[in-house]
Amino acid sequence: MGITVNSDTMKKINRNEVLRLIRKKPCSRVSLAKKMKLTRSALSVICEELLKEKLIIEGEKEVSGGRPAVTLKINPDYGVFGGIHFTRNSYTVGICDFAGNTIDETHGKIIATNPEQSLKNMYNDLKSLVKTRALVSVGISAPGPLSRADGTLGKVANFSKWSNLNIAEYFSSKLKVKCILDNFSNALAYAEYPINPACKTDYLELIIDSGFGSCVARTNGGIQLSECELGHTTVDMNGEKCDCGNVGCAELYVNENKYNGSSLEKEKFYTALASVLINAYNTFGVNKVVFNGAVLDNFDKFAENLNNVLTKRGQTFTLLPSMLKHKETFVACSLAIFDNE
Repeated sequence: MGITVNSDTMKKINRNEVLRLIRKKPCSRVSLAKKMKLTRSALSVICEELLKEKLIIEGEKEVSGGRPAVTLKINPDYGVFGGIHFTRNSYTVGICDFAGNTIDETHGKIIATNPEQSLKNMYNDLKSLVKTRALVSVGISAPGPLSRADGTLGKVANFSKWSNLNIAEYFSSKLKVKCILDNFSNALAYAEYPINPACKTDYLELIIDSGFGSCVARTNGGIQLSECELGHTTVDMNGEKCDCGNVGCAELYVNENKYNGSSLEKEKFYTALASVLINAYNTFGVNKVVFNGAVLDNFDKFAENLNNVLTKRGQTFTLLPSMLKHKETFVACSLAIFDNE
């Protein structure tokens, strides 16, 4: 079944796609219209809006036979965007320009039992990086479950002191700019799409770190996300009880500690992960999977082991490494950059 979108959503998708293409390479209105299969008049309306908002600027002339056309490019001086990424153990804070280039970043430790001090540390680090620059907005990526709509963390497994905290409000009240909170897996999917050539068709984005995050990305003339909590789907009916209240959750077996654990833990890791992928395919119809997190350090071996389990079950998946390894600042900033689009 296809996804039905209204005119406002389609307009935003088209704006996003124009900016994505221009980020990749400055190009003319004519080239953009051809690539997006839009009429020149429809494309011109979008471009004029973006020029008026100073999100893009005119650049050099594009010569491709015939009359040279003026190219459009991202305005790197539009302002800076803040990015805050935190897990149960650590955080990265940084700033990017509108073109997505990381200007500066810093790292710190999360005090799981003291969220107030941890938030204060992240705020102070961001302020020290921004200095006198014009801060446009801030993207915050965090472990889920959470509510993007109101910027509040939910009941995050093994992170009890942080439950129900309004993270977005904390930072927006201090920084006086819009702050957007979202799952790290969602942020990864947003950021992966414009830079990863393999992500031009639907894909599942998975992050395996201290927990297990997931997101389904639909790519039909742009990107739309289907949020999902595959980490809290049951893979063992007789398994342990999870902090979320469910029994035998995938996250109990698919995480960084189990991946680097004993032989028995590793076997359970791959068995549980294979079950998750098969269930996800049967639910969402997606068999391309992009991985981030602990598995990137030896991805070929990881993919070989996982494929062996999948093959025994008669399943075939395309397993890909993320192009966003150690790019937490860009990933978090992307929430703000793409929201602005």
